[in-house]
Amino acid sequence: MRKDAIGFFWQDLPPAKKEKKQKVKRQPVERVWERPDYLPGLDAAMRFAANDPRMTDGELVEMYFAQETFVYDIECYKNYFLVAFKGVKFGKVYYLEMTAGQTLDTEKYEWIMKNFRTVGFNSRNYDNTMTFLAIAGLTVDKLKEASDRMYTLYLIPLLPFPTK
Repeated sequence: MRKDAIGFFWQDLPPAKKEKKQKVKRQPVERVWERPDYLPGLDAAMRFAANDPRMTDGELVEMYFAQETFVYDIECYKNYFLVAFKGVKFGKVYYLEMTAGQTLDTEKYEWIMKNFRTVGFNSRNYDNTMTFLAIAGLTVDKLKEASDRMYTLYLIPLLPFPTK
């Protein structure tokens, strides 16, 4: 420091050195979505199921005689396959599901598709094909593989906006 740096009315001190901030090394998140047992929101879904207006097999037959129309949708993950039907008139829900290592009740699925009017959002381009493959007996992982291929080859080009 210089001799004249400090006087009666001033202090001409050098600026204090700034401490360098420690760089925090970011860690990648745990990739839980790739685990075979991962089903997001399963607990909430199970709680919801207690209040869900699900129909029994007997009610399904009653819906057949009442000529119920079903709105249906398919969800497919690498460890879970679901087809859900909701009646338009009565609002009752019926679903069939399959997880890895389980089989789907294909006879019941085929009976529903042959005996009810079904309406879906993307039936022609996706749901009908997935229905055929599921009734043919494909496993969950094979259904997911087919779903991914259909999505990338046929459905993405139909979107009215860019995806990349």
